[in-house]
Amino acid sequence: MDLSAILKELSDRASRYSINLNGQIDLDLRKDPLHGGTALVYRGILRRDGAKIAVKTFRFGPAGDTDSLKRILREVHLWSKLRHGNVVRMLGISTEFGSTISIVSDWLEMGDAYTYVQNKENDPRPLLMDIANGLHYLHSHTLGPIFHGDLKGLNVLVSIDRRGLLSDFGYSALTRSTFSMTVDAPRGGSLPWMAPELLDDYSQTSEGDAWAFGMTVLELFTRLPPFHGKTHEVNIIHDLLQKKLPARPTEESTCSRMTNAWWNMCSSCWNYEPLLRPTAATIVEIIKKIMHETPIYLSSNVMSSQGVPREITTSPSSSTITPPALRPSLHRVLRAHTGKVLSVAFSPDDKLVVSGAADNTIRLWNAQTGDKVGGPLRGHTNWVRSVAFSPDGKWIVSGSYDTSICLWDVPTGRMVGSPQIEHDAKVLSVAFSPDGKRVVSSSADNTLCLWDVRNGVQAGHHLIGHTSAVQSVTFSPDGQRLVSGSHDKTICLWDAHTNLQLGSPLQGHSGQVFSVAFSPDGRRIVSASDDKTLRLWDANTGIQMSSLTGHTASVVSVAFSPDSRWIVSGSVDASVCLWDARTNVQVGSPLKGRAGLVRSVAFSFSGKQIASGTENGSLCLWDVNPQVL
Repeated sequence: MDLSAILKELSDRASRYSINLNGQIDLDLRKDPLHGGTALVYRGILRRDGAKIAVKTFRFGPAGDTDSLKRILREVHLWSKLRHGNVVRMLGISTEFGSTISIVSDWLEMGDAYTYVQNKENDPRPLLMDIANGLHYLHSHTLGPIFHGDLKGLNVLVSIDRRGLLSDFGYSALTRSTFSMTVDAPRGGSLPWMAPELLDDYSQTSEGDAWAFGMTVLELFTRLPPFHGKTHEVNIIHDLLQKKLPARPTEESTCSRMTNAWWNMCSSCWNYEPLLRPTAATIVEIIKKIMHETPIYLSSNVMSSQGVPREITTSPSSSTITPPALRPSLHRVLRAHTGKVLSVAFSPDDKLVVSGAADNTIRLWNAQTGDKVGGPLRGHTNWVRSVAFSPDGKWIVSGSYDTSICLWDVPTGRMVGSPQIEHDAKVLSVAFSPDGKRVVSSSADNTLCLWDVRNGVQAGHHLIGHTSAVQSVTFSPDGQRLVSGSHDKTICLWDAHTNLQLGSPLQGHSGQVFSVAFSPDGRRIVSASDDKTLRLWDANTGIQMSSLTGHTASVVSVAFSPDSRWIVSGSVDASVCLWDARTNVQVGSPLKGRAGLVRSVAFSFSGKQIASGTENGSLCLWDVNPQVL
C-alpha cells in the first residue's frame, strides 16, 4: 500500500476502536511546536469538550503491512483505556496532520519534571512518589504488565496541582512495529538511564524500569542527567560495563534532600543482577516509609525567625510533634434561615458565602460584614441539601431533596434555565468541575450524574457502583477524577470523562460516609463518617493513610485548607475541629459556636476563614490566624 492508503486504512480501523480523532482537533499554530528527533508536539484543542491537548506528530509514516497497523491500533487502544492519576491520559490518534500519524493526549501546562525541578523550591520527592505509583500501575495492569522503556525526567509531566504523570510509555513495542512514543530516544530508551543488560539485546522489562527509576531519582535530586560529566556516549557505555556507577551527590547539590534512605534505594535499583532489583510495588512501599519518617523542609519563603527552614515531621507517632497553635476566633453568627443550614461555600474571591437550608431557600452573605446580599433564592420545593460556586464565581449550583438541580446567576440571584431532574431520589451533593464546564451530582438513588453546564444536558450515563445513597461527591483538582462517599460505607473513585469506576471501592469506615474531599494538591482524600472518624487516603493508590479520632458523634462534613495543610471537620456533636493534615493531630480544642449541631463546614479560598452551618439555621464565620496558614 502507498502512504495515503495506509493512513486511510489506519483511520478506518481506528474508528472501530473509538480512538479516531480526525476532524475533532484544532491545532494552535500561533505557538511553535516542541521539536524532537522523531516528532513535533503541537498544542491543540479537542472540539468536543474544549480540552487542551498535546498532538505528537511523527516525522515519518507507518509501515504498510496489515500486522503493523493492527499492532498500532491494539497498543494505542490499550493506552487510551489506561486510567490512573499518575499516567498521562491517551485520547486517540489522528492522520490528518501531514502524511503521518499523530498521537493525542492531555496537555499539561507545568511541563516536564526535569524542567520543573530546575527551580530548587520545587521538591522532587512527591513527584518520585507519583512516578513510582504510576510505574506500579503499569507493571501490575490487569491486561498484562506494561513497561515504560524510557523512564526519565523529560518523560514525566507535571500537572497544575503538581502531580507527576508518566508519559511516553510502551516504547519498544511500538519500535518493533512502526514508531516510537518518545520524541527522540535511541532504541531501548535513553542511554544514561539504561540498564547495562539492555546494551546488547534490548527487551523491555520491569527490571529495566527499576534501574531507570533509580537514575531518575538521581536526576531529579541533582537537577542534572545521570553521568552528566561524560561528554560522549561511549564513555557512559564504558562506565556501565566496568560497573562504575554515579557517585553519591553532595548534600548541597540536592538541597540536603538525598538522605541515606534515598541513596540506598537508588543503589538497590542499580543492582547488576536484574532479579535482585526492587519491584515497582516494593519501591512504592520504600518511598512511603521514607516520606513517613523523613522531615520535609518547606520552601524558603517559610522560615523560622532565625532564617532556618521550618521542619514538618510526617510521622504521626512522633512524640516530638507540636502542632502550630491555630487560634480561630468566632467572627460572626449569621441568622436568617428558618431551617437547618445543610451546606455552605465561599466564593472564589472570598467576598461571599452561600448557604442552602431546610427552609427550601438559598442565601448569599457578605463574608466580611455578615450582611445578607439580596433576598433568598427560591425555586426548590424541598430542602436545599448542597450548594457550590462556579470557579469564576458567577454561578451557583444547588441540589435539593426535590430531586432537582438548579443553576443560579450570582449578580441577579435569578435561576438560569429550568431545574434539571434526572435523579430518581433526593439530590445530596453537587460540585462544579475545576474548569466550570460541568457539574456532578449524587443522589439517594445510589448514582452520580455529570452535566454540561452550557446546555444543561447530561454528560454520558449515570455512574453506577454504590449500593446505597451517595452522600458526597467532588472533582479532583485537575478535573480528571471524581470521589464519592456513600451510606454503603465505601468511597469510590471515578473517571470524570468515561464515567467508569476506577478500581475497587475504598473500605475502612465502619459507618456511613457522609463527606469526602480531595486535597488541593490532589494527593490525598479525606472522608468523614458516622463512625465518628475522619480517614485520610492516598488519592493514587487508594491506601488508607491514617484515621483521625476526636469527635464524639457522627462527622458529617469535612474540607481541606487551600494549601492542603489543614483539615476542618463538622460533627453532630456540635463542634468544629481542626487537624494538621501532615501529622494527623487535632489542633487546639474543638470550636463551639453555641448554634447547635454542625451540618456543613468550608474553608475560604485564602484560608483565612472557616464557615459552619448549623442545626438552628445559623452560619458561624470563624477567623483563622493567617500567619500560621
